[in-house]
This record gives sequence, structure tokens and C-alpha cells, in this order.
Amino acid sequence: MKFLFLRNDGRQKGTAAVEFAIVLLVFITLILSIFDFGIYIYNQHIVTNAGRTGARYGIVYRTTGNRISYPQIQSKINDWEDFIITFGNKNFNVPSIDTCDNYGDPLTVTITYTHDFLFLPFQKNITSTTEMRCE
Repeated sequence: MKFLFLRNDGRQKGTAAVEFAIVLLVFITLILSIFDFGIYIYNQHIVTNAGRTGARYGIVYRTTGNRISYPQIQSKINDWEDFIITFGNKNFNVPSIDTCDNYGDPLTVTITYTHDFLFLPFQKNITSTTEMRCE
């Protein structure tokens, strides 16, 4: 009887190693996915804040009676690119900024950023549209 227990004990050690390898692979994949999703949410907040900053800058500040121009707003938005966490492209795409000619007119800033996931093999576009009234 004692001989049977010793014989099974050796087989269980190999099985435990295989089970540990499978569970470890799933666990590491889960941890890296959570990490990657956290970076995605952070970058989404950065894109949103960049749009808000650009719109706020466009509606409040003036230069000698004139409104702030498209390149000036674009420059203010691009200041936020340094805060993006990625190993790829850090550039914001700002396809349009509406002009703000009169008081009460809406100024709309749209930003698109393509997020490259670090551990997952795909990309996702992050788009932020901010609209504020001119002061």
C-alpha cells in the first residue's frame, strides 16, 4: 500500500507543473490586459482634456481685438501630446476647429487619436468633440 502512494506522488508533481504553467499564462495575460486597458482610459482622458483646453483657449483669449487663430489653438492642443502613454505615434489629428467670430457663437474642437495597445494586437480611435460658446 505504501508503495502505491509513492508511485502516484511522482506523477502528481508533473501534473502540478503543467497546471501551474497553464494558470500562469492565463494570469499574466489577464494582468497585462488590465494594464493596457488602464493606459487606454488614461489616454482617453488626455485627449478629452486637450480638446477642452483648446476650446477654452479659443473662446477666452484674444490678440488685440482679434480671435485666436487655428494654428494657435492647434499649438495649445499639441501641448497635451507629451502626456500620452504609448510606444507608437503621439500625434493628435485635429481635422477641424470652427471659427469664433461673434459673441455667443459656438467654437467646436474635434480631436482624433489612434491608440496603439501595448500588449493587445489592435488599435482603437479615440475621438473627442468639445463645443463652447465664445465670450
